[in-house]
Amino acid sequence: VCIQQSRLDWQEELDYLYNRLIKILPSNQAEAFRYAHIQWKRFVDAELGFSNLAYSSRLLPEYKLYAAEKHLQLIKNRVKELEVFYWDFVGE
Repeated sequence: VCIQQSRLDWQEELDYLYNRLIKILPSNQAEAFRYAHIQWKRFVDAELGFSNLAYSSRLLPEYKLYAAEKHLQLIKNRVKELEVFYWDFVGE
């Protein structure tokens, strides 16, 4: 439950940064960013799909925890990338 709440909090931060960047980027950059974000989401889905396939046959109780942590880490990493880009772009 704690990991799930943390993932939701990081997802909220990701959504915030995404929306801020879409608003401040010039239209051609915003469009490229939208596309990149869609591709990132596809990567996350593929990565989690692979993990599910690889670990589901093992039926380990820890698997659900591992999967939740993996999802959390993917989102946290994306947030950190966007934070750097945001601050580099706005120069504040």
